[in-house]
Amino acid sequence: MKKGKKLIVCIVLSSLVLFILYNVFWIGWRINKYSQYIDEFQTFTKYMSYFYDDDQYLYNVKLPDYLSYTGNLCVATHDGKYALLIWPKFGDEYEYGVQLEINKEVYSIMINKNIRTYDPQYQELISPYQDTIEDLFNKANEMWNI
Repeated sequence: MKKGKKLIVCIVLSSLVLFILYNVFWIGWRINKYSQYIDEFQTFTKYMSYFYDDDQYLYNVKLPDYLSYTGNLCVATHDGKYALLIWPKFGDEYEYGVQLEINKEVYSIMINKNIRTYDPQYQELISPYQDTIEDLFNKANEMWNI
């Protein structure tokens, strides 16, 4: 075999091995990170989405798509007007957002764990719903211990 062909075969095989290793890492990370959130949940879409309904709140866990690290947790009021979305990150870090239906319009707003918006113009919008958002945080903490 010529040197050029050997090099190409070596590069292709190395790439294939790296891709397989990356897939194995991703599968392990996904299982390890998200299995703790779906213990008592029912399957909505196998290997993708799980839910729990306690008659007052709806809980949902959306696992990351293939080779993505972004999944989310959600707790919402039963009428669907108010929801807290939580994006688990590496380690014990989370990002948060709320969805609020106000006058038949839905607002999606990123917040921090202290229920403060990153964009000050939205703080006034969510302030009347502070108690509801705190309640959603408490329910998320009860369910997932975050």
